[in-house]
Amino acid sequence: AASSSSHPSSTTWYDDANPFFSWSYPVGSASVGRVHYVFDHYANTIPTTADTALPSSQTQLLVSGVADGIWVLHVIAEDSVGNLTKAASHVIVRVGTDPGTGTVFGSVFDENDQPVSGATVLVNRGIFSGTTTSNGSYSIGGVSAGTWEISVVDAAHHVAPQTVMVGSGASALASF
Repeated sequence: AASSSSHPSSTTWYDDANPFFSWSYPVGSASVGRVHYVFDHYANTIPTTADTALPSSQTQLLVSGVADGIWVLHVIAEDSVGNLTKAASHVIVRVGTDPGTGTVFGSVFDENDQPVSGATVLVNRGIFSGTTTSNGSYSIGGVSAGTWEISVVDAAHHVAPQTVMVGSGASALASF
């Protein structure tokens, strides 16, 4: 489990550009060899053994001088023989002044121009998400103003992500 004492709410914007994180291990530190972490803008990153490693005795991290935006710390433990735990812990922090929100909307159609119903649409791999309706459309409100990667997750269809810029009080189109 991981958290941030300096940025305790994942939905609140904080002026503090130095988020402080701490974590605990799923089975205690005796069986943990190292911990790996990634600090990025995506909701679902899973650190690997190639990512930054810290000794198991270190259960806190201060990231200094973070640029404004929505950031995510991803932490995963590695046992004493080199195996990663089954799940990573993710902590979302918002740094800077609230830029306002907008909406991402669009439609998802298959290769035969038929609407894709029930597909998941992700903003930065899950920071914000929505689902397509029976006519293939979706609308995701409350997306913080900024530049975002929009992707579609559907078992039967694979499409490349798109990048859109969302303005405060505005709508951005991303159709697939």
